[in-house]
Amino acid sequence: MNPEVKKLWVAALRSGEYKQGPGYLHWKDDYCCLGVLCDLHRKANPENDWNHLEPDSYLGELSILPRTVAEWAGLDSANPKIGSAFATEHNDGDGTRPSIPQKDFNQIADLIERNL
Repeated sequence: MNPEVKKLWVAALRSGEYKQGPGYLHWKDDYCCLGVLCDLHRKANPENDWNHLEPDSYLGELSILPRTVAEWAGLDSANPKIGSAFATEHNDGDGTRPSIPQKDFNQIADLIERNL
């Protein structure tokens, strides 16, 4: 992962600026951890913006990273694996694997620092 983008992402997750929500990149006032990364991409690339529908999409995606964002961040996946689970599993929990409960943004930031 691009080290500068990683620092920005971790700081944004810990900032308290973003309210965590499940399922979508961005819906109303909520973001998933990948939605926070999309919002950082939007701030760095002001020609891009959220498609303000409910839920909002970013560059055509609703719940995973657009390829452009993944490439910008230096990630090899639209839903990167962070340690033992995918980003969406950490954000939303995984009902099929009780070992992967939902994590808050601070916990996800810790996992990103250690594993990406």
